[in-house]
Amino acid sequence: MEIKNNNQSKNANADLEELILAYVFFYIKPEYFYPVLEIVNENHFFFRENKLVFLALKEALKQDMPLHPKTIRYLLKPSDFAHLADENLQKSRGLDQYFAKLMSNVELGVFHLDIYQLCMKLKDLFLRRRIDQYSHKTLKDIGNNALSTDEVLDSIEKNAVEVRKDSNFDSNLKCFQDVASEQYKEIQRLFKSEDKIPSGVSTGFSDIDKFIGGFAPSDLIILAGRPSMGKTGLALNIAVRASKVIYEMEIKRLLSESEKDGEEKISRKKQSILIFSLEMSSEQLANRVISMESGVNSFKMRTGRIKHEEMERVLQSERIVSNLGIDIDDTGALNINTMKSTARRLSLVKDVKLIIVDYLQLLSTGVSKKYGSREQEVSTITQGLKAIAKELKIPVLALSQLSRAVETREDKRPQLSDLRDSGSIEQEADLVMFIYREAYYKMNKQPKEGTQQHEQWQSEMSGIVNKAEIIIAKHRNGPVGTVSLHFDPDIVTFHTIDTHHS
Repeated sequence: MEIKNNNQSKNANADLEELILAYVFFYIKPEYFYPVLEIVNENHFFFRENKLVFLALKEALKQDMPLHPKTIRYLLKPSDFAHLADENLQKSRGLDQYFAKLMSNVELGVFHLDIYQLCMKLKDLFLRRRIDQYSHKTLKDIGNNALSTDEVLDSIEKNAVEVRKDSNFDSNLKCFQDVASEQYKEIQRLFKSEDKIPSGVSTGFSDIDKFIGGFAPSDLIILAGRPSMGKTGLALNIAVRASKVIYEMEIKRLLSESEKDGEEKISRKKQSILIFSLEMSSEQLANRVISMESGVNSFKMRTGRIKHEEMERVLQSERIVSNLGIDIDDTGALNINTMKSTARRLSLVKDVKLIIVDYLQLLSTGVSKKYGSREQEVSTITQGLKAIAKELKIPVLALSQLSRAVETREDKRPQLSDLRDSGSIEQEADLVMFIYREAYYKMNKQPKEGTQQHEQWQSEMSGIVNKAEIIIAKHRNGPVGTVSLHFDPDIVTFHTIDTHHS
């Protein structure tokens, strides 16, 4: 939606302010207002009527009242809106006129708006007004001969500090003592804990977690492999397992809080794993998850060729699947900026724990002609993925294809050099994992049946047919090496070998 700026003061935009208020009224629920409050306050609104409505929303929130115009209007004075009434109407109708215009935005629908960007734009306009205000004061001071040059410079510095405070430009600066103190607490927590997994997201695979310590906030993790290795399957397994761990932890928290009678209960956002699936539809992913949880082949389910016993297992899996906190965006031609916008919007209303992108090479910048080569564009996309991980403090797991150089080698195990054709993936990533299944290549070398070579081939295949190697090739904050998982090709499911298979 284009935000117009007609007949308005410099560095102020009434349409922008009204869209933000309309967004809150559209959703009504407090959880959609909290994210707005994290970015802007009433001082960021230039137009008095909008500022008053924003204050009324805050008061309604405080009193646990519905965030609806019918409720809010009773917290407002009609006289403050009298100037908005049409000439042929009574001044008391100004408030009605105001809400009629505001609700027209609500009726059009504002669900598609990037509220994060709108709030940041509102804040930016406020800062520009502040800079403009201080600029006029500086010019006045310069023309005041009663002030010394040092006094003028001191005034300019003070004004600059005030603007910086308002903009939170220094919000990324952290006192070393505070950071170190938090690390001491984390070290003590890990020392006392049983799983020894750092604060972050568990992959759901104990062997991988022990090796990498789970997915750390702000990390960019690359999971790469040649086609048909099981990249999407492993990523989906991680999403489901991580979601189960998160759900179990949330249940424990709620049970713990229910035992604390008389204490104030802490309201939290729902937790989520966000998947951007550029290749498969949400229905296909759901079918795969149901297959994983029920143990029934997904192709048989899609074609209805399942037995009564298998149907029972499918139905029994619904209870587990329905509790998975997973959100899917299956937009096909997705660009990195739209992806960032979606991630920001969801993180405003949910506690997003992990972002999965399937897969990196299908993303675009939206301005491909700007780049001299696809390699440069992929480099920009990778940098964008790392940027969103740092901005939202959420680990991003991006799947990636490998170059065909793998196929030309005797040993097909991937190497970091196989990523180099794709720009700066290796440089930007904090963790690079490859998935490799020797059986995939061995299957294509089946000798003629009845021969000694075929017997030897069968013997070798029996030892590797269900084996998948997860090769940790780069680990910025830990060791590299290989973890073996059991792979079930019928339901595209992975398991930790020690606990599930011998």
